[in-house]
Amino acid sequence: MMLKTEFSNLLEDINQSIDVILFTRKGEKIFEPEFGCGIWELLDRGIEQIPVLIASIYDALNRWEKRIRVDKVKINFFNPNTGQVSIEIHYTVRDSNERGVYRGGNLS
Repeated sequence: MMLKTEFSNLLEDINQSIDVILFTRKGEKIFEPEFGCGIWELLDRGIEQIPVLIASIYDALNRWEKRIRVDKVKINFFNPNTGQVSIEIHYTVRDSNERGVYRGGNLS
């Protein structure tokens, strides 16, 4: 079992990694063009794209953040007119079975 401060630091590190993955457009990293998340292509489309958006988040995190298992992705806010979306991700840390939550600000 991890100490509380170690666990807090791990969750903070994982949440920062999730930020990097979500905020990076595929093709943005020249030497790793597949890195990132495909949500950027979906943000200006209609609300019917939410299931595809959620699947894109699952796929990106399962591929690029190996320390976690994604349990749930929730879209708290989505405005296709402005491209704004607020995301909540519940996950389990694989090595310790501890749970964490990522709450992303508006991506736009």
